[in-house]
Amino acid sequence: MELDLLGHHEDGLFILELKVDRAAERNAFSELFAYSNYVAGMFALSGHKDITNVLVSTMDVKITRQAYLYDLLVADRDVVIYAPVFGTDALESLRLQLHVPNDDEFKRFTNQLLSHDAMGCVVITIDDMPGWIDNKEEDGSPNEWTRKHLTGLSNYAAQLMEEEQLHGFCFVRKFWDSIPWSNRSSLFICALNPFRLAEPERANAITEQLGEELHANLFEAPLYAFDGRLIRLAQRVANDGLTHGGHGEVELPLWSAVVTSVSEVAISHNFAFRPTGMMREAYVSYLNAIYARNASGVGYQEDVSKLKVNEISNWLRAWMFMEMCGFQAGEVPETEDVDDEAAITGLARTNALVVSRRRF
Repeated sequence: MELDLLGHHEDGLFILELKVDRAAERNAFSELFAYSNYVAGMFALSGHKDITNVLVSTMDVKITRQAYLYDLLVADRDVVIYAPVFGTDALESLRLQLHVPNDDEFKRFTNQLLSHDAMGCVVITIDDMPGWIDNKEEDGSPNEWTRKHLTGLSNYAAQLMEEEQLHGFCFVRKFWDSIPWSNRSSLFICALNPFRLAEPERANAITEQLGEELHANLFEAPLYAFDGRLIRLAQRVANDGLTHGGHGEVELPLWSAVVTSVSEVAISHNFAFRPTGMMREAYVSYLNAIYARNASGVGYQEDVSKLKVNEISNWLRAWMFMEMCGFQAGEVPETEDVDDEAAITGLARTNALVVSRRRF
């Protein structure tokens, strides 16, 4: 195994791959990660954040720029890219400039990901268990033991989602005690379905090589298989978290209809919101933008908790954010603050700039 450069910095090891030829740049990430995986294999249980991957490249090839955005946002690898810059013709003038994708690249990518149409959703509904989970209310809210146990289910679901690297969220819905079916509780598990996000230009390169009768195998089969993955996760939550042999009734609602339905919010208690993966990062970035604006004293001041962690699990605040995620760039309603849209589409830019603090 021959590496371009293996070194260490204050946060651990890094591997540097140098690609200056345009043709070689196409294979830059595959080679870099092959080296990284080889080194990681030397240390049992090392994670994808334990070794920093550094690529020096001009980033002229589109597929390389797209791969970087994917690893930055979705795969969440520790990747840093520098572009070689020469001040003169002399080798001594070489400087490495941190590569940060431009706003248009971020927006094209995040507009696809943070949208209602990209979301897969599974709801598992369970019957009440008096004394543990029931519809008795205290001052118009679910009682303490019911909230505690249902929150525990949501916490466990979020842990499983993080383990499977699912980007989404989960929360609990409990209908008001005046509603006939209030003796049932539902856990929503929602995650970005990657097979809803096929990029036409890249997909065409593959579909042109397949017969039309095989297109469904490429697109529809994995699309529905992802729903099956969410169903199995929901069933595991019920099996591991309820009584022995516990189970629930599973359904697959259309998330774009759920998030815009008044009945989903007007006659139910919703709580224990837990964001995961990239959705967690986007939501926290959105909250930080609100707190930063409030601290500056400029613009609209929002009523938020003194502690940010209370807002991270605040279902109503999260619901407002999720509604906003359904709009493409330029389509955010006039009632929304421009800073909020910027906070969402600027998530990856924030992540990329963090690496500039590293010293190699």
